[in-house]
Amino acid sequence: VDFINKAAGKLAELLSEEIRYSYVLKSLAQLENTQSKLKINLAVDKEKYYIREGNPEKVTVTVNPNSDCYIYLVNIGSSGTITVIFPNGYEDKNFVKAGQKFEIPSANAAEPYAFEVWGPPGEESVKAIATREKISFEMINPGNRDDPFKYYKDNVREVLNLTTRDLRVKPLNQWATESVTYQVSNPK
Repeated sequence: VDFINKAAGKLAELLSEEIRYSYVLKSLAQLENTQSKLKINLAVDKEKYYIREGNPEKVTVTVNPNSDCYIYLVNIGSSGTITVIFPNGYEDKNFVKAGQKFEIPSANAAEPYAFEVWGPPGEESVKAIATREKISFEMINPGNRDDPFKYYKDNVREVLNLTTRDLRVKPLNQWATESVTYQVSNPK
């Protein structure tokens, strides 16, 4: 009976953590400002990408804001990991001019790079956050300090708290969000 109680307690702890994590991911995905006149015009180059062992597909993200702003792109992966894909270690300048169609990765990067899909199969989304002032993710420790793309798995709640706290204090016309979803599949 003691073993069963300990196992049940451990299972409840794991489920509780997973539910909190899912809530944070959902909250980030739902973060939006419908009253802003700032528009991002976000797109990815395909609706479906395939996971190929040793040769994952590359994703190109395009933004075309209607106003000068700082662009932040966050990928919410099918694995539950949040990755800041822009700005990144190859392109740290994320100020985009009004009407400038900007692709990530861009030809102006310090060195050529790619944003690749790895899976697992499922739905992923890119969340764009545009602000008239910079947001600093520097105070949150990523899961991988040396990688050019910072990801957050264990401290996703901190990412959400920083983002929403920062955006809540700004007037509604100072920020906007937009999302695009795509599928990640195994090749047929």
